[in-house]
This record gives sequence, structure tokens and C-alpha cells, in this order.
Amino acid sequence: MSALPRASLLNLPGEIRNTIFEYALTASAHLRPTSSFYKKCIIQPALNQLQFVNRQLHAETRDLEIRYNCLEFRSSWWPYRATPVQCAEYYFANMPEYKRCWVREVAIEGKDPFDHRWLQSLPWLPELTTFCQTYPNIRIKYICPLWLQKEDRMERMYIAIKIGSDYSLALRGDVLPHLFGLAEDMQRQITFYQARLEGLGRLDNFRVYPAVDALPETWESEECKAYWEGISVVPEGGIEVWVRAVKGWIEHGI
Repeated sequence: MSALPRASLLNLPGEIRNTIFEYALTASAHLRPTSSFYKKCIIQPALNQLQFVNRQLHAETRDLEIRYNCLEFRSSWWPYRATPVQCAEYYFANMPEYKRCWVREVAIEGKDPFDHRWLQSLPWLPELTTFCQTYPNIRIKYICPLWLQKEDRMERMYIAIKIGSDYSLALRGDVLPHLFGLAEDMQRQITFYQARLEGLGRLDNFRVYPAVDALPETWESEECKAYWEGISVVPEGGIEVWVRAVKGWIEHGI
């Protein structure tokens, strides 16, 4: 009986190899370019070990992780100060055109929603809008810090709903009175927010997301439900209306 041929990844059809590459190179979190001037996507520990196996795998998989993951850009303080959008622009400027086509999703570190100074002057708005327009085929995720946190107390739920409502109004023109048990001054919000952010709201590839991937556990507890119903600010339909809204923002953005 003749021996079976030795199994090899490189002997598999290209379609199957590509599927294996996708599984092997998909990370559980965003990838962050960390080298100086953002010329290379260096992940610590390195995610893509396939490119170091042999010459053929190096040729087939070098930098391929950027195709299967979201690239996250944060402010840079060394060797010079740069905003997250500027860091992303530098990174793309040093990337070959064919590799730019691999990128499907980019996350931009956002501003503190409680610091209203960034809504007053908006120095970042033109560069963010231009970046979204320059790369219309890339999904741009604006990650808003402090909107939601994994260990958020149930007392912060109403604040999170208000922030989400403001973003919905500013970006999409969506007034969400069904989320509130108390009257809201929606016209004031329209004047303050929408006039400033409506340019981004018209872009199909731009969304705002909380900086978490799941609802805080305490927010679905019976204790949380009793707390808010006791204050009488829960909308018609109960606290479940808030829960559905926040889950939708986490999954799909605004």
C-alpha cells in the first residue's frame, strides 16, 4: 500500500488557503499601527506569523491582517503631536495603493462627549470629513470614549441615552422622544448639534460607536429596572426601550 501524500497548506487550492488565512489572521480586537510615522502596522505580539514561515507564505500573507481587521488610530505624541485622523492619513500615504484597497474598516479615537469645547470649535471636523470622503469604501468608526464603559453603574444609563440621542440628532436628524419619560428641549439640541455635524451625517461610511462591545451587565438587572422606574423617567415601554437602543448603538453605531 502506497503512502499517502504529505499534507501541506501550500498544496491546498488558493480559495481554501485564503479561508484559512482569514481565520488565522482575524484578531479579537482592533489592530493599532504603532511604528514611527505609521509606516508599518506593527502588532505586539505580532498577529501575522504566517509571513515568517517561508518565502511563498511571506509573499501571500505579508500585511494581509489589515484586510481582515479594523485598524484603530489614536493620538500621537511622539515623535510629533498628531490627531488620530492625521495618524491615519500618514499611514495610508505610506501604503501601496493595492494594500489600501485591502482595508475595510478604520476606527478613530473620539473626543470626550462631556467636554463640550470640542463641539464649540470643532477643529477636527474638516479633517475627519475629508478623510471619510477620500476613502468612501472604508467604514469609519468614530469611537466615543466615556459614552459607555464596561463597569458602568446603573445610575449612568440615562446619561448614555442622552449622549446617544444627541448623536442621533446631530448626525442623522433623528429626534428620539420615545426614549424619554420627561420632556426634552429638542429644538435647542437641533440648533446646537446638527448645524455642526450634518456634513458627517450625510456620509454613508461614517458611524459613531461607544467604546465597548457589550451592554454593562448591571443595566439588564432587576435592580436597575426598579431604580429607574422609581425615579419615573423611564419611557413608555419600560427600561427595555433603553436597553434595545443602547444595544443597537453598540452593534450598528449611529
